[in-house]
Amino acid sequence: MTVAARSRRRSALGLVWIAVPVVAAASAFGSVVDGHPAYPTLLAACLLVGVVLVVHGRRGVTDGDVDADVAPVSRGRRVVRALGVTAALLATALMVGLVVAARPHPPHANAVAAMRGSATVTVTDDATSITLTPTRPTSTGVIFQPGARTDARSYVPILSRLAERGHVVVIAKQPLSIAPLAHGRAEEAFAAHPEITRWVAGGHSFGGVPARATGESGDPRVVGVVVWATYARGHATPAVPTLALYGTADRLIPPSDATGPDTPTLRHVPVDGAIHTSFSDYGPARGDGTETRPHEAIQTDIVDLTDAFIRSVAP
Repeated sequence: MTVAARSRRRSALGLVWIAVPVVAAASAFGSVVDGHPAYPTLLAACLLVGVVLVVHGRRGVTDGDVDADVAPVSRGRRVVRALGVTAALLATALMVGLVVAARPHPPHANAVAAMRGSATVTVTDDATSITLTPTRPTSTGVIFQPGARTDARSYVPILSRLAERGHVVVIAKQPLSIAPLAHGRAEEAFAAHPEITRWVAGGHSFGGVPARATGESGDPRVVGVVVWATYARGHATPAVPTLALYGTADRLIPPSDATGPDTPTLRHVPVDGAIHTSFSDYGPARGDGTETRPHEAIQTDIVDLTDAFIRSVAP
């Protein structure tokens, strides 16, 4: 392969590294700007790599390069070049997969509007969390983990209704939409709100993983766990009281996957007519079911059940 051909290949790869993050950012601009900084950092890094590849690929072919192409190429050098091409293609495929997989689902317009807060709930937005503070807070807080690929703002409408009951709610923004990377959000919330003495860890879908881990941490401040539409843990008995809500019409995590045997510290409760996205305000999600009751009524049930559980573990 000539130097010119290799340069064109570098340029083509560089354009892919530029185009993918640009399209991802344009298709979910608000979520990229308002989300955890890890994703825009990833996009910026991909753009930088793309620019370097394009610039390097478009350099003029020097006389020395031409001579090098005319000269015979050893077998060892051909193997090295082939390995380099394979590595570049694998890195490009990995980049595309990561950028696409980590791209958050944009929230509904009502969720964006809810970020303005209300007369009874103040919304504070920072790089790693969204905090909902009621005008008359109790001594109980909720640290909430979103589902995978879900903009944290999507939970502001429903969790603002929970905050209206007096609970401070901290919604974690997860790095690259990877829930296990958000375990540290709980400690950050505890440190930011020393006035709150009792916490309930909550999570939706895959966000139930860090929520349950917080409940199992042994921290005496964590008095309960509530998970929404999350895979069941089989016969495991939680260390703290746990409420597992699931939608009867959910097709992404159907009742058969979201339920298991109740134990002294674990209770499964159905939400009639709810689907996977009923627990937030984004969607529709491919493969999900259809709500069989009004969205507002379903969310009222979710808030009522969650609030009653919080008050039972933190009276």
